[in-house]
Amino acid sequence: MALVLDHLGSRYGQLPSTVLRQGDTLDMYVMDVALAWEQYVREREDAKSKGLPNPAPKLSVEQMQTMLERVKK
Repeated sequence: MALVLDHLGSRYGQLPSTVLRQGDTLDMYVMDVALAWEQYVREREDAKSKGLPNPAPKLSVEQMQTMLERVKK
């Protein structure tokens, strides 16, 4: 929890106490999505600079449909 407060405070220029007092779960959700996106972009650029394939798997429509059907069961 302390790291979440620190990261949100750093990102938006607020003291952790202000984030704790005024923040809500939406702020934490947005931070989580933003961090995941930033990590994906870093990994993609790193892979690209090393000549490696994109870190995101390329799945066919059939593969995705099969995965979705497995989850629905």
